[in-house]
Amino acid sequence: MSRSTRHPDRLGWLTIWNKTRAEQGKPPLDLKDRDQSLVWRFELRMGSKQLRRRWEIRNWFDLDAMIGDAYAAFLEKVRYCEVSTDSNRSRWPPHPLWRVVENVIADDLTAMRSGVVPDDVKTASREEHKRMLDMQLLGLMVSRAAADPDIDGDLIYVFVSIGNAAGEDRFFILEQPQIQQMVNGNHVAWLGKHGGIRPKNPQSTHTAVHLAQLADFEGNWALIERHLSD
Repeated sequence: MSRSTRHPDRLGWLTIWNKTRAEQGKPPLDLKDRDQSLVWRFELRMGSKQLRRRWEIRNWFDLDAMIGDAYAAFLEKVRYCEVSTDSNRSRWPPHPLWRVVENVIADDLTAMRSGVVPDDVKTASREEHKRMLDMQLLGLMVSRAAADPDIDGDLIYVFVSIGNAAGEDRFFILEQPQIQQMVNGNHVAWLGKHGGIRPKNPQSTHTAVHLAQLADFEGNWALIERHLSD
């Protein structure tokens, strides 16, 4: 909190202050009357640790969507209070000026709130990070299988992370003719709308394959288990 000492006309603040006073039915500030024209300014700042690490605000879109939530949480942790005789400072009442700041944040930044808390942001970011790692893992494992000289040329590894009924992930190996048969079924458009699995296919860049299709080749699961145990 600070008292504005520079000439406000140079910074355009006088226009802003007088507009606010007009909305409150008050006359413009008379800068010639020092005692009646003092302005106290509250400046709230959040550094990169708060914006990037706690709130995952990394671009202008994130800022526009969550800065209101960030400041609302800010005002719950930091307060400007009136001193009282209570030895427990946490029970000191907020200063009337601080109530004004809270109201301004609540009213002016409503459109910039998503109703999230840091834990929600961390959870969502963690899930996105897991999805990114899954995609990297898939690419690396396919490349690893392709580089193995001992792998039968008639087989192709299809590494897919799928949560089964027990919440576990499974990996599949399918023979190339079986994959090509599924490719010929042309399920790409449907899967693009409803979601699906994308195994590596030597005959194309990527091919979408539905989980139900992979289930038909459950007998091939033993191949990956045997290979990894060798």
